[in-house]
Amino acid sequence: MNNNPSKVFFSYCHDDADVLTINYLKEMLEKSSGGKISVLLDRDLRAGESLSEYMSLINSVDAVFVLYTPQYKRKVLERLGGVDEEYRLIKNRYFDVREAKKNRQDVSKFNFILIPILFSGTHSDSVIDDFT
Repeated sequence: MNNNPSKVFFSYCHDDADVLTINYLKEMLEKSSGGKISVLLDRDLRAGESLSEYMSLINSVDAVFVLYTPQYKRKVLERLGGVDEEYRLIKNRYFDVREAKKNRQDVSKFNFILIPILFSGTHSDSVIDDFT
């Protein structure tokens, strides 16, 4: 049995995400899981740590929460910065797992859950319909 906590990645845009709410969600998930969930936030990076290496963790985490906001959507659609890079990694992982399941491959190595959340704005202002 694996005693390591499940790793969960939060993907969001700094420009319009409510940091207090994100921190609360992180604390709530970790506390209510009794240590079985560890939430990864880019804000937890220490000085000098690589953001690209951090984003590559998307390929090994158990779940990703995509916190949709108007600026998140804009940055993805306009292919701007880290939000776009992060989103593309998430999208690639999601479709790799989906394809493996479709082809009835052993998906045990693809332990991955995607949890899209409308965090602010309206559906049309904030949500990218790639996962429907």
